[in-house]
Amino acid sequence: MYVSITRFRIKHLLALPRFMMLSAPAFNQAQQAKGNLFCETKNVSMFAYWTLTAWDTKQDMLNYLKQPAHIKAIKISSKIASGLNSYGYETTDLPTWKEAIEIMHKQPNTDKMPRYAPNAKNKSLK
Repeated sequence: MYVSITRFRIKHLLALPRFMMLSAPAFNQAQQAKGNLFCETKNVSMFAYWTLTAWDTKQDMLNYLKQPAHIKAIKISSKIASGLNSYGYETTDLPTWKEAIEIMHKQPNTDKMPRYAPNAKNKSLK
């Protein structure tokens, strides 16, 4: 199975409605996509959102990335996000959320976006 972990940080509160309008259709499309085994989101603060998806194959995940709702969301992401990181890997076991977050934090080039605690106002956990 191929697991994908994504972390998205919203620039400011005014971007939140736009993020929600774009992410909901993309999430629904992911749930219905061929090869999707698991699809879940998690928000750790008003500004930080995560996705954890599992796919039969990496190609299934790549095919989803080409779907209209996902493309629309990605095209606008630079206007509403202050950070966007994604990491995917082959595995036999779906990680827990705790494991997924730890895996993401260990990856090179993912620390461009600070790690935020659920109730820490703009305080990095680094």
